[in-house]
Amino acid sequence: MKTKMITTIIILLVFYVAYGLFLYFFQKSFIYFPSQSSFYECPFFSQDEIREYNGTRFYFREGNNKLIVVYHGNAGRACNRAHFISSIDPSYSYLIVEYSGYGGDSDLPSKKNILQDVKNIVSFTQDLDKEVYLFGESIGSSVASYHASLDKPEGLIMIAPFHSLASVANSQFPIYPVRLLLTQNYDTSNYLKGYEGRVLIFHGTSDRTVPPRESEKLAEELSNVQRVTYDRAHNNLYSDELFEEVRGFIR
Repeated sequence: MKTKMITTIIILLVFYVAYGLFLYFFQKSFIYFPSQSSFYECPFFSQDEIREYNGTRFYFREGNNKLIVVYHGNAGRACNRAHFISSIDPSYSYLIVEYSGYGGDSDLPSKKNILQDVKNIVSFTQDLDKEVYLFGESIGSSVASYHASLDKPEGLIMIAPFHSLASVANSQFPIYPVRLLLTQNYDTSNYLKGYEGRVLIFHGTSDRTVPPRESEKLAEELSNVQRVTYDRAHNNLYSDELFEEVRGFIR
């Protein structure tokens, strides 16, 4: 009986370690879901400038003095964010960022490369002399927060943001030391330490991908924040009401 118990414990430990190693070495496959459709083939943005700046690609339209910088979520590509642009004031300038490793890029997505994209975008926008508003979706909210830590935008809009990616991962894999294993941790809370600018947060109360408590914790740490919730899930949060709030925030 004792031998059988020891054998069972050993098997469980081996499985625990093996799965932990699997999570560690293949974590990018759980985080990034890029579309490999070419960045340069996007009908919606065909009339806009297709730009590269220090290797970072983006769609750019010159409008008025208000510039909306969009950082998309972890799936798809920048071209898929046409719905956002079609729902805001057409007089605004906008810049839709494509991440390294997305949109047919030969590199693999990584936190290091994506944050370098942010640095390049900050450098580009600082030369434009415009009122910058940042818009981020889910993991893109954390990316936008990193941008906010490097610059002083007029406002930050976040869709289903998390306190940190480690916090979300810990809720999904509570038996593992996630913060030690996670090399791709986007720490939104840390990026926004000391940030005093205006923040608008949207979250669905039925979100099972990023629990609503994540943005609630984040909002508690910010000094100038409005948090709006809807009875929706992670991937169907957009609505006329949401875009009306966004337009009111930017005006």
